[in-house]
Amino acid sequence: MKLSIIVPVYKVEDYLEKCVMSILNQSFSDFELILVNDGSPDNCGNLCDIWAQKDARIKVIHKKNGGLSDARNAGIDIAQGEYIGFVDSDDYIKENMFEILVNNIEKYDADISMCGYANVYGDGVRKMNSDQSVEVMTQEQAIHKILIGRELSVHAYTKLYKRALFQKVRYPVGKISEDAYIIMDIMDQVKKAVFTPCSLYFYVHREDSINTSKFTSKDMTRIEAHKKNYIYIKKKHPSLQKLAYERYLGSIAFVAHKIVMSNEKYDNDKVRWVFKTLRKNLIKIYGAEYFSIKRKVLISILLINKHLYRIVIRTAQPLAT
Repeated sequence: MKLSIIVPVYKVEDYLEKCVMSILNQSFSDFELILVNDGSPDNCGNLCDIWAQKDARIKVIHKKNGGLSDARNAGIDIAQGEYIGFVDSDDYIKENMFEILVNNIEKYDADISMCGYANVYGDGVRKMNSDQSVEVMTQEQAIHKILIGRELSVHAYTKLYKRALFQKVRYPVGKISEDAYIIMDIMDQVKKAVFTPCSLYFYVHREDSINTSKFTSKDMTRIEAHKKNYIYIKKKHPSLQKLAYERYLGSIAFVAHKIVMSNEKYDNDKVRWVFKTLRKNLIKIYGAEYFSIKRKVLISILLINKHLYRIVIRTAQPLAT
């Protein structure tokens, strides 16, 4: 079998059919689809079983709820494909996504094959890219593109991995930003990467998603993940050290955004540290390659007047990472 596609499933009854059908209708058909029902309290588990009865390529795991990382790990543990891909159960993919990713990884003898994505909001799809050109990259070039985060990001869902990359790697259970936690563990094994900017994955923005939910103490693990990456890059790729630190600051800015938008009280030591660290690094943020001009302005407003920031953010893009 050529490919294992892993889909963690939890409370996505309204989205799951579109996701699954976009996978089953792929032009590339030599795959197994592993649906991991992560203790979903709705009808998702039954839907998974019904689809498995209709298509022999589908395997279903029913497990106690353990979160996204735990669900992905359960899929990785039984995956039989030469390659592994991930799709989030509230998203969907273009009909030729895996055909392109598999063709690229084999044509260029790469360890990882990556593509662009498009954001989907309530009013439709934004910023589609139809460019199917191919860029072959070294490990360091690929890490640079991931850190910049404009065409590519840390997220698992725009990547096709050789299964061997996960031989000793698993997602951290109980952490937010699990993709950021393991990306450098993966990239450390990559000798050659290939990328097409074509938007093959459709990321659906939901009002109740992790990135739009209220601040909790778990959000601090996002910062922890990017600090881990900075430490790795400082040691292994010193030419990217400045950019990695900027990416670390970006994770702090994102957490600050969630704190302010949640109206969190500012008498918590960890919360105070977030704003203190941003202020301390404001000059670096102004001169950073990673931050857009718009984002630099928003961070300035956030640090000057939190109430004003909440007003402005209603019409400005959030500090996404």
